[in-house]
Amino acid sequence: RLRDRDVRARIRDEIAKIGLTNFGRIRSWDVVTIAISPHLPENAGRTLGDIARTHGVDPIDAVCDYLIADRGETRILVTSMSERDVDEITRAPWVTVGSDGNSLATSGITSQGKPHPRFYGTHARLLRRYVREADLLTLPQAVYKMTGAAAAALGLHDRGLLRTGAWADITVFDPDRIADRASYENPHQYAVGISTVVVNGEVVIDGGDHRGARPGRVLRRALSV
Repeated sequence: RLRDRDVRARIRDEIAKIGLTNFGRIRSWDVVTIAISPHLPENAGRTLGDIARTHGVDPIDAVCDYLIADRGETRILVTSMSERDVDEITRAPWVTVGSDGNSLATSGITSQGKPHPRFYGTHARLLRRYVREADLLTLPQAVYKMTGAAAAALGLHDRGLLRTGAWADITVFDPDRIADRASYENPHQYAVGISTVVVNGEVVIDGGDHRGARPGRVLRRALSV
């Protein structure tokens, strides 16, 4: 359908009427960046606006042509949020912290492209920027948002807290050193400052090194809605 000129005309007309949206207004195709492109990997990090200008075509045609060439497997990043809004949301007491990032690695098939840095640095960034640097949260508040509060919101009553009878999921870190290193330009970088990770009672990371253990399991939401 994306090859159909009538379909492209309809897309162009509707965007002209309502604007580009992604849970909010997007200024232009220059804030839409190629993150992962399995069939056109050389374009990771480029914006769709830049690609359109390079080929001298209308942005809608550039987007449609790109999706066809990449077989619909393109993943993108959209820059549209205000940092001040993020600060206000982060400090709100009823907001929990998590990430919709996938499990990636610095080598192998999951190391391709330039995905969002949250895949590697969400929680370390919270502890570095919002606790240590900006002082928007205390350390206990931040830890609770990432653990007990998040587990409770999902109805996982036997996780997220250090108590007898709960699953032993534990991360040991240095609060003065923990930091995210992943960036938009170089996202495949692990956080620093974490010494030990225990999953379901088994040590997975010890002294900063992965021991090869994989005791994780799929968690089903316990709270019916």
